[in-house]
Amino acid sequence: MLISSYCCERWPSISCERCQQDDHWVSGEAMALNNLDFDCSPCGIRHGRSTNSPHRRARPPRRIPFVSIRLRSITCCGELCRSVLGEHASWPEEIVMPICSYCGQVVDKTEREHVFPRCLYPPSKGKSQVQRLTVEACRKCNGSWSNDEAHFRNVLVLTGDTPNAPRRELWDGKIRRSFDQPDGAKRIADLLALMKPVDIDGVERQMIYPGEDEKVLRVVRKVIRGLAHHHGLLPFVLDDRVWAAASPPEISEQLLCEMHYHHREPDIAEYWYEEGDGTGFHSAWLLRFFEAPSFVGMIDP
Repeated sequence: MLISSYCCERWPSISCERCQQDDHWVSGEAMALNNLDFDCSPCGIRHGRSTNSPHRRARPPRRIPFVSIRLRSITCCGELCRSVLGEHASWPEEIVMPICSYCGQVVDKTEREHVFPRCLYPPSKGKSQVQRLTVEACRKCNGSWSNDEAHFRNVLVLTGDTPNAPRRELWDGKIRRSFDQPDGAKRIADLLALMKPVDIDGVERQMIYPGEDEKVLRVVRKVIRGLAHHHGLLPFVLDDRVWAAASPPEISEQLLCEMHYHHREPDIAEYWYEEGDGTGFHSAWLLRFFEAPSFVGMIDP
């Protein structure tokens, strides 16, 4: 959601994206981060984090990877400008400030975060023509998943019955070598803690259920958040807005045909998504890794 307003000594008019009337604007998402609501002058509807504007329900927000700020003068105005821009006395005519795709924080510089963890790709995929997905992220978010992503990879490789070629390559290479590292004993212990005895045709086997592991589900939610930004559905998505779980064993083919399909190497990561009407849910997701373990997810409206 965008607002438009003059940035000088006061804010004579503020309008929402649909009613935008001038070319001097500030990202409404930046205002929402600072818990700032506003009334659209042309339509009179209140917008902001604490409200559900009918404009937002009728038209999903565009992808906004940057907070662009156009100033009428080089002098920053009052409290509203300082809350968004920081304590600065003057600014150039136009400032482009990036925001994190996960937390929405306005930062001076972002880093490239892989939506699907890089550790899921074995060395044989190094020359693949399929582009890896990356989004803008702040340093804190970019570094907060590394341990969970390695655990996520290990769990997925051991989940299911017959492994495909990438799973076998990861197990024989990266994963087995990782057990020799200083934290290898902990990684093995984490896997053993997830194993449960199951009787299959009279034979006891050890099974892992990824949907019962919070570390795994945290990475699944992170992937959904990154994909929502990548496809322009939302500028950023907070973790508590996403629900994820292991998918049912059987998914209706008709349902899959009605959803948007994409992949980042079909034998490593596939996903389907569908946008909601903005009332019951914002969007629904299905993720499949290594042609076997699958997860479902939903972003709240």
